[in-house]
Amino acid sequence: MTDLTVDIRDLLFNVNDVDDPTPRQLPTIFQDIVGQLNAQELSYAVLGHIALARYERARYVKDIEIVVGLNANDYRLAAVLAEETRQRFALYMDRHSRANAITLSLRSCLSPVEEGLLTEAFICTWLGIAVRLASPEHLLWFWCHSSTLEHHVDAAALIRGDTVDLQRVQSLLREADNFEETGQERLRSAIGEAVLTSEFSFSRYMEERRARLKPDRVPVWRLRNQAEKDG
Repeated sequence: MTDLTVDIRDLLFNVNDVDDPTPRQLPTIFQDIVGQLNAQELSYAVLGHIALARYERARYVKDIEIVVGLNANDYRLAAVLAEETRQRFALYMDRHSRANAITLSLRSCLSPVEEGLLTEAFICTWLGIAVRLASPEHLLWFWCHSSTLEHHVDAAALIRGDTVDLQRVQSLLREADNFEETGQERLRSAIGEAVLTSEFSFSRYMEERRARLKPDRVPVWRLRNQAEKDG
């Protein structure tokens, strides 16, 4: 697993019990389910903190979230593979016996826009295996549809990483008419949060603001009016 960053490795432990082996099993479990999906050539994409950690600073990761295509047969096969993974790693994935059990959730696409998530998936090596990750734009689009605080924080973190095309996200939100207004509001909120919580971005924002407030600055509209009079 040479592609594991130091940040990721540092997160794969239980701060309340450093001898707990469960968090360290996440890469192995991830490789197991992704390897099966790859072997069956199924269309899928990985969401959640695992994908976020590839694009932005690492966060505590213990959930594996995967979305597959609308094809019913593909979903049934993927569901069987996921259950086999849960059985193989039951010691680390049983919520009844472990409070910090690793979870694996799998579902099919819910809309045509989500199907685009699969076709535009980012293919790379992550956590030791070739995998299809949801693009930064689709991750942000997905989180803009959620009202949970965690997803709002995730969205702001992704924007801070400066790897997401915000215009593309706005386009995706417009495609989903039912969610457009709420989604756009959450996007604006996440952008604001990202600016205010990023020291570099906030400093740049304040510098630009101070430049606009300089006493000798002449507004563009006034210059334009003067030019029209002189003309």
